[in-house]
Amino acid sequence: MWTRALSISFIGFIVWVISAANNGAELMLFKFVAAIPFGDKIGHFLIFLLITICTNIGINAKQVFIYGKHYSLAFLLIGLLATSEEFSQIFIASRSFDWIDLTASLGGVWCGAKLKSAQKQENL
Repeated sequence: MWTRALSISFIGFIVWVISAANNGAELMLFKFVAAIPFGDKIGHFLIFLLITICTNIGINAKQVFIYGKHYSLAFLLIGLLATSEEFSQIFIASRSFDWIDLTASLGGVWCGAKLKSAQKQENL
């Protein structure tokens, strides 16, 4: 129960960070990340890694069957979210679209889904 509450809280925090960035807010967190070499890319990777893990926890690692293969529902949902969020930056004056950010985000999603599926197989 507490893991779901923690997961929902973390996702809420990330939504707040994304909203602040979209509105041009200058949070101390953004200054800290900017001071680290490749901090933005590392941030994208870690944020989406953790969101994917949290989502997997929240939905009990639910799988969907598409064209003869099983896929993590969290992988599909958060992958779509990451892609949509990055492309939406094209239309926001204070933001800028970046293929490398998208790659880092999707890398985090993929790793988060793989970590959860590895853990699930270990528990069998």
